[in-house]
Amino acid sequence: MNPRKAAFAIPGDITTLTGGYIYERRLLETLREIGHDVRHIVLGASFPDPTPADMAHAVDTLGTLEPERALILDGLVFGSIETAGLAKVRAPIVAMIHHPLALETGLSTLQRDHLFKTERGNLALAAHVLVPSPHTAHILCTQYDVTPDRITIAQPGTEARPAHTGKSTPIDPPLILSVGIQHLRKGHDVLLHALAELLHLNWNTVIIGTAYDPVHAEELAGLRDKLGLRDRVVFAGRVPQIDLEAYYAQATIFALATRYEGYGIVFDEALSWGLPIVSCDTGAVAQTVPTGAGLLVPPDAPNEFAKALERLLVDPALRQRMAGAAMYESKALPTWRDTAQVAGRVLNTLGQKRRLRNPATPIGRSFDIYYRDMARTARMDRLNATFVSKGQLAFDIGAHVGDRTASFARLGARVVAFEPQPRVFRALRLIHGRNPDITLRREAVGARVGELEMHLNSRNPTTSTASSDLIAAAQTADAWKNEIWDTTIRVPVTTLDQLIAFHGTPDFVKIDVEGLELEVLKGLHTPLPLLSFEFTTIQRDLAYACINHMDALGEYEFNFSLGEDHKLHHDIWTSAKEMLAEIAALPQSANSGDIYARRMIPTQ
Repeated sequence: MNPRKAAFAIPGDITTLTGGYIYERRLLETLREIGHDVRHIVLGASFPDPTPADMAHAVDTLGTLEPERALILDGLVFGSIETAGLAKVRAPIVAMIHHPLALETGLSTLQRDHLFKTERGNLALAAHVLVPSPHTAHILCTQYDVTPDRITIAQPGTEARPAHTGKSTPIDPPLILSVGIQHLRKGHDVLLHALAELLHLNWNTVIIGTAYDPVHAEELAGLRDKLGLRDRVVFAGRVPQIDLEAYYAQATIFALATRYEGYGIVFDEALSWGLPIVSCDTGAVAQTVPTGAGLLVPPDAPNEFAKALERLLVDPALRQRMAGAAMYESKALPTWRDTAQVAGRVLNTLGQKRRLRNPATPIGRSFDIYYRDMARTARMDRLNATFVSKGQLAFDIGAHVGDRTASFARLGARVVAFEPQPRVFRALRLIHGRNPDITLRREAVGARVGELEMHLNSRNPTTSTASSDLIAAAQTADAWKNEIWDTTIRVPVTTLDQLIAFHGTPDFVKIDVEGLELEVLKGLHTPLPLLSFEFTTIQRDLAYACINHMDALGEYEFNFSLGEDHKLHHDIWTSAKEMLAEIAALPQSANSGDIYARRMIPTQ
């Protein structure tokens, strides 16, 4: 299929340094790099409060586009252009919605109502909608009547920065860096009030960002001086990229007291520089800032913001842990090429019937398989309810996109979930990252602490594996003939013994690690009450070894389920010998399943 032609209509100066403009400029550039013919259409800069001339120009220009060329329309225009004018566009429309315009800070009730009605009406005309975060997707589904099949999450990319790796040089006194335009929504006034409570500590602050709202910028400068911060806080305005990188390198803390974000590209920038983040739990921030790398407080709460900053300023050990978490999490961030490929698939499939959760992407297919089937979910919950209950502890080893994690959590259990693939872990964190009863760890579990090489299947990440034996066995198996492991990465490894020492003894452990199940069990030297491990008919010897290992570890009885049945095969559990015979007797077409091992309670 030839990449579909498109036009990208953006108001004003595309080099404007805001997150939305940076996103759209890099998406435009990278779509072209991957082969799309994308025409850049410059619309009037007055959107989203357009002058009559800019409105007329936009309606006329967009109406002339040929229907063969898809139109990607910037959200500032899409949410404010006249619905009657947008209806004249013959080209299929892809709306680029960073966040609904009615959620902007500082609007009057009349403005908010007008923008809500306009954007809601215009969304009915869009063939598809691109959004940067699950948060924005949720708002469009629940408040704007957009069905999930018409929405694709195209998370912002990050720039490759090999030159700065290991070259951060924090200065003394500590530099608190804030990056965001001088606009009420960015909360710089909240930051200033918070800093005024910390004058007894040693620090300096630089706030980088264009005076997007000149009146507000003047108010900020006056507030800084009134609070006695003139010698401690600098408004640097817009700076060249090389200077911005120098500030990141010198910073100790990244702080943005935002009132709302539809995503927040600057948070990814801060992560890539290994900076601890202090921000607000609002909009998509909680989905963008990893738990271990950030401290989030309520918006418009300068006292709480000050306390979070003080924690980092006075506790070097906490700063170091959070800085390490930030750098670690940054490795899971997508590139702009990843973002463009997601958008490109949307362009290429416009007009085709799309299923829930964008199954055109590999991780999207996983969502479709593991979350869409409500009957499967019900079966899974019924089965898991026989293993865990409220307040108990479950380990989900090989969590993938977290459907089993979700099941355990629905049943009231505390869950520790493990997923070593960076991009899959990112999806897992977006879903479960703010649930206080779920702990997410981006690492593998094996026989010993260290590292291992993992083979990634980019087209089907659910079969990514650290087992070369599984890959070899798959070469001659019809059911696996289309699986290709096309790249390798090094991932950290812990053991079940280590996890038990840290988290406590789990009531249930689920192991699904594509051929590494025995290695996981070898890292366990204490019998557990109940666990499961996946098996495949192309590696029956591995299943036998796992059963024998558990039999040697303690007195266990066994059961199994096939495929995605989520139903135990036997009403009465069997011995290790009987389970070995049953696995041996399964037809090759059974393909895979889960074996359950339950420790027998000694009789008195």
